[in-house]
Amino acid sequence: MKRDVWLIVLIFVATGLRMLWIWDPNQFVFDEAYYAREGCYYFEASPEECQMDRVPPEVHPPLGKWLIGAGVKLIGLQPFGWRIFPALAGGLTVGILFLIGTEIFRSTRAAVTAATVLALDPLHFVQARVAMLDIFIPFFGLLALWCALKDRGPEPDPPHGWWRPWRLGAGIAGGAALATKWPGLFILAFVVLFTLIQDLRRREGPRLRALPSLALYFVAVPIAVYLASYIGRVDGTVFALPWLDGSWFRAFWDQQVYMLTTLANLTQAHSYQSPAWSWPLIQRPVAYFFCVGSRCKPGVDSGVYQQIMAVGNPFVWWPGLLLVLAAVVAVIRTRGKDLAALIAGIGFLFTFVPWLPSYSPRATTYFFYFLPSVPFIALAIGRAVDRVSRPRLRLVATAATLAVVAGSFAFYFPMLTKRSLTDDAWRTRIAVFDNCDRPDPVVRRPKHGDEETVRKHHPQDGWCWI
Repeated sequence: MKRDVWLIVLIFVATGLRMLWIWDPNQFVFDEAYYAREGCYYFEASPEECQMDRVPPEVHPPLGKWLIGAGVKLIGLQPFGWRIFPALAGGLTVGILFLIGTEIFRSTRAAVTAATVLALDPLHFVQARVAMLDIFIPFFGLLALWCALKDRGPEPDPPHGWWRPWRLGAGIAGGAALATKWPGLFILAFVVLFTLIQDLRRREGPRLRALPSLALYFVAVPIAVYLASYIGRVDGTVFALPWLDGSWFRAFWDQQVYMLTTLANLTQAHSYQSPAWSWPLIQRPVAYFFCVGSRCKPGVDSGVYQQIMAVGNPFVWWPGLLLVLAAVVAVIRTRGKDLAALIAGIGFLFTFVPWLPSYSPRATTYFFYFLPSVPFIALAIGRAVDRVSRPRLRLVATAATLAVVAGSFAFYFPMLTKRSLTDDAWRTRIAVFDNCDRPDPVVRRPKHGDEETVRKHHPQDGWCWI
């Protein structure tokens, strides 16, 4: 099939999968209770209509909540309304990854393989079916990367001087990733590094000529997008001096300081928190929903479980991590000339490594923060297939890869979508990961009253999928 046909098929299939039973459960799950209501409030400005007891303080930039709220505005404050735009973003992200693959691989088959790995990835699948902010980071981040890939070319200077529309698109998309959540900065930084490398490799013209263009498109443009996301969310006079009370820019700055202070001082333990090193190992996924028997709505037979769990696929991730490592080694060996290795290996490092020191003192880091790194695992798998030299062996490798990806996704599918599982079927899926240990007691000393020993909200030890 032609590339355009593959693009349409992949987006259609990925989006259709993410739409299956998207309205179930008919309630807020996990952080939807915050983001769906806040998105609703952005448009309605009514705490009562948006089921809010109070207007909560902002701890993340507004763009993701604008998008979630747009679905609520169009459809209503109901599950399909607050989940529709995350699902669309998830499906489109698969298409964008395919386009990236067509730029960096020698074959369309490898690009299809990488996109299929992402389309059937459990973590990406689940995050696209809940009204949380995280799905928008890889959507905008990969869009920025694709634009940067389209911007590169053989000529020493762009044909129209400063006017570089693909680079402008990369800056807008990178700014949108940052305006969704601050970790969007990680993938924006990678796009800037990649663009700088491409500019410095041009054989003609002064190398310093690249810097003003980078400053315009990857500093000024993202800042403008970030500021624009706060229109309607910050009160003040735009034309007042920025440092005066009542100035829009002063209010904006105070909001950023509040967000930084709040996020830096989150120290209360949570039962689903986990250190970053454990995310690719899938040690502690996050259960967004769980019910058993009569507690489910509608009720099911005794001993039957229904669950939605943000989890990775060990049959894909663990071999994929080795392929990421191989890509990093190839970058070093070729001094960055292997484009596919550069994108897959260094892109993974930029989106994952900054999290490694974050577990202390900031406690609340979660498994789903790994989501922006997952597309680079998919690209590393596509690269491995692409590098198989013999055509027949390459075809076998592709078929085997897709069989493992599709089969393991089908295996985990019920626990991703709230489908009923018997006790035996459920335990079969978590058999290797069912060694949760009760946490050590935590002594809490209230300001007034006796000491008390508590276990609630303390993370469990072990390889814990429950």
